[in-house]
Amino acid sequence: MKISENTLRILAKVVTGDSAVTPYRSGPMLVMLFNQFGSNDCYGQGFPSRWKFAEDKLRLMNGKTALRQMVNTIFDAREFIGKEQKPEKAAEHLNQYLKFDGYELVRDGEHFRVRETGAVAVQFDTPFPKSQEVNHLFIEEQVRKCDKKIEEGDFGGAITNARSLVEAVLIEIEKQLSPNPPQYDGDLIKLNKRVQTLLNLDPARKDTRTASFKPTPSILPGESTNFHIQLPTLNHQPITRFRLPWPTPMTAMATKPGQAKVEPSIGRSLR
Repeated sequence: MKISENTLRILAKVVTGDSAVTPYRSGPMLVMLFNQFGSNDCYGQGFPSRWKFAEDKLRLMNGKTALRQMVNTIFDAREFIGKEQKPEKAAEHLNQYLKFDGYELVRDGEHFRVRETGAVAVQFDTPFPKSQEVNHLFIEEQVRKCDKKIEEGDFGGAITNARSLVEAVLIEIEKQLSPNPPQYDGDLIKLNKRVQTLLNLDPARKDTRTASFKPTPSILPGESTNFHIQLPTLNHQPITRFRLPWPTPMTAMATKPGQAKVEPSIGRSLR
């Protein structure tokens, strides 16, 4: 993440709290903050003014992944607990300047995070943060790993975690719909084709029009979710149904006649 000098100066005031839209940070607090991102400073005699210290540190971080991580930390909702300032107002203030550098702060659950202007932000809100369901925890873990790796610029790692998530969902669907599912051998393309067949979503079919998943909400947290799945029908065939052992909404959308894609999501929205 690289920003202009003008934006950097505004950001420095946001970091120190001198802009009045974020909580005030003393010299020792600033040292602790920047030490989280590679600095190794101590507060004591000869310490410069707070604004100068913040500006100098931000210049060293400018153009690096650490700058994005630091801004995300500043806009962590926990930084505003018990304070009169509100993260929404702070984000609105900084976005006036970030937009000229091609960035913006967008809401991500309770927090705000930096993204490139015009990029699609996939938001993830954990509906059951204390869930002990193994499959659900695995999904949480993979999504959070993806978010973290994208922030760090590790796009290959994010793709790997995304693949693991897709594999887990497809394997579970196959287990629910196939009386004798084969052992997964790591071939995701073959697995996807088998699940396509089980869901009656063969791209070769000419009569495929729409497909939609309509979940019946669970009554109790952690309870398995019923999915009533309306699939493309041929000669009015019955609706296929299956159950997933985690409370995860899923949707399937036809991209064009004869093709459909399945998207797992947990409290997600696209901006």
